[in-house]
Amino acid sequence: MCTGDVPCSPPADVPSESCLFTDVDECALGLDDCHPDAICQNTPKLYKCMCKVGYTGEGKKCEDIDECDNDFNGGCVHECFNIPGNYRCTCYDGFMLAHDGHNCLDTDECMFNNGGCQHVCVNTVGSYECRCKEGFFLSDNQHTCIHRSEGMSCMNKDHGCAHICRETPKGGVACECRPGFELSKNQRSCICMQHSAYAYDVTNIFFLVTCNHGNGGCQHTCDDADNGPICGCHPKYMMHVDGKTCLGQYTVEGSSFLLMTSSRREPECNC
Repeated sequence: MCTGDVPCSPPADVPSESCLFTDVDECALGLDDCHPDAICQNTPKLYKCMCKVGYTGEGKKCEDIDECDNDFNGGCVHECFNIPGNYRCTCYDGFMLAHDGHNCLDTDECMFNNGGCQHVCVNTVGSYECRCKEGFFLSDNQHTCIHRSEGMSCMNKDHGCAHICRETPKGGVACECRPGFELSKNQRSCICMQHSAYAYDVTNIFFLVTCNHGNGGCQHTCDDADNGPICGCHPKYMMHVDGKTCLGQYTVEGSSFLLMTSSRREPECNC
């Protein structure tokens, strides 16, 4: 009997087909020179190397494929992180990863401990807001509510209204805003309706809502601009008329869609 890969010559009285070769499994013995990120497959005479899924190369040299480095962001709706041989999708604050591992769903913060709100919690896309019952107004921490004391009048300098103070029939005060502004959720400050990203408080200090807060209310991408967050959608998604949410995935052969923005100049508001 012959062993190894060396040719042998059987005795004259023995048929040549009876001369057997014993294969050496180079993969099992660790005699291969496959890349650490490759799979060694034994063959009858030798072996072959194949790069693992998530890698590219000829087997003896393999390189990681960056699945996030494409126009589709690896298929992730929010953020895509490349890892060796694979990738992982994550979501912005206020969202949670769907079961498909790619889409992001809004997290209803009000479902847990009422969002920390003392009275009413209202869920929004990527965030939430607290509101107060009648006779109360929202404190500066945006969670607790302060009772409008009986007998409080607009003559009291501590009424807290940024623009207009009116006394209510039941006692106490109610704040209103000048034209072009709307009352903020704390029921005291006034927000410019043309540039709702800016909120003015009673000290005339303004706070700019940015993409860092609830992803700017955007479902997919958010870009900060001078007038506040601008929302966008990933490829194969269409922007809803609300300018924040993105509608179902679709494909139209030979067509592409661009999100057009108005160049009309809005009037400026001054507090």
